[in-house]
Amino acid sequence: MNHGICKDRDPLSIRLVVERPRITVRRSMWNGKEGSPKNGKLRVVPLTRETVIALRALQHLRGRYVFCHEDGRPFTHSEVKDVVPNACRGAGLAKRLTTHGLRHTYASHLVMRSTPVTTVRELLGHADLTMVARYTHLSPDVAHAAVQVLDAPASRGN
Repeated sequence: MNHGICKDRDPLSIRLVVERPRITVRRSMWNGKEGSPKNGKLRVVPLTRETVIALRALQHLRGRYVFCHEDGRPFTHSEVKDVVPNACRGAGLAKRLTTHGLRHTYASHLVMRSTPVTTVRELLGHADLTMVARYTHLSPDVAHAAVQVLDAPASRGN
């Protein structure tokens, strides 16, 4: 059952279907020019249910872009890059965080929750694991928990 909105004919296809929410990026905007995504390939980005709820609440589908002004014009690079720092400032957070910093946080949390690095690589859109390697050293607790599996009895099949 489709509980969402699909814009299949637009460069940015948005499927907010409850069963498998995702955004398909066929085109992107960079420096005021619309073109192919960074690697020239279509990107399918899975979304959490909470993200879908937030996007619907923002009524972000008023134009052909996911994030745009009330009149449908796309945000400029400058407007997009200021969103996260302005939100942090408004929330009274002392640490400055950037939009790119959120990407690192996303990857870090995936790795710390034992998501396979190959999956993290795919979600981030990296061609190889080199860029993902920077997230694998982050949490001593994760490393400790990994070693603790050796304390559990081995299954007979292994």
